[in-house]
Amino acid sequence: MTEPLKIHYIKTVDETVENKGQRAISSRGKYHDPEKGIKYSFIGGSEKQRQHVRDGVSKLREVIPGLKLFQVTKGGSIRISFDPKLGSWSYVGTDIFRIPSNLPTMNLGWQEASHRVVLHEFGHSLNLLHEHLRGVKWDVPKVYDYFKKLGWGKTTVDNNILMFKKDSHDVTDIDMDSIMLYAFPCELTLDNKNCGKMNSKLSKGDIKRLNEMFPSESYKETEEGVVEKEDTKEFLKKLFLTRRSLKRLLEVQLLVIADNLGLDRNKEDLKRETIDLIWAELEK
Repeated sequence: MTEPLKIHYIKTVDETVENKGQRAISSRGKYHDPEKGIKYSFIGGSEKQRQHVRDGVSKLREVIPGLKLFQVTKGGSIRISFDPKLGSWSYVGTDIFRIPSNLPTMNLGWQEASHRVVLHEFGHSLNLLHEHLRGVKWDVPKVYDYFKKLGWGKTTVDNNILMFKKDSHDVTDIDMDSIMLYAFPCELTLDNKNCGKMNSKLSKGDIKRLNEMFPSESYKETEEGVVEKEDTKEFLKKLFLTRRSLKRLLEVQLLVIADNLGLDRNKEDLKRETIDLIWAELEK
């Protein structure tokens, strides 16, 4: 048996919060309203750790232009902690709104240059499930034994590995390239299929699914299944022909634009300085 891998897991909503017994892994009924922005903030963490997350979020927004995801100083719906003792986990979909505001909804216990961990956990927050919940024939006793070495009990294994209910999940075929797939050993399966693969970026299937969940007119899917988009900066240049046109926007609108351009601004910054930075970026 190989050494247990660092893996991610879904955190279930505390039964005392709401809806006793409901599992956070269920996706149906937990989709975000694509018209509403999703804010994220940090609980602790170094500036290097925080910037790593921002860079991962930028990768998401590059391929999902309809995703209104941006940082706030505090009190975001997605609240990210960085405790290495707690592993990497996230609540799923709109369950993030059921967690007390003083608690994290995501923990990033480690970071990787590819941003694999950030993309995986944000995938959960946006309501993507683990790919291996379907399409894998598990050797169940070996699965329990393997994950027990990670400190997981039966409930955690069931939630993250074995439990799948068609009446509570929106089903597609397994995507072996998905960022949401565990790189588990093939010896945990009965047929050595759909296993042993480590993915570090969003797959075409991930991108397609997220664009269905957060639609945008600037995206179109080609016959080959490749998603194309209009460059964000070029699109904004068409909307705002002069610096004065930016002045008409509300501060929150300016912050969304700044975030999409990769500019680190928040509501505590001066509006005119935010406009200056946005215009300077558009003129490049």
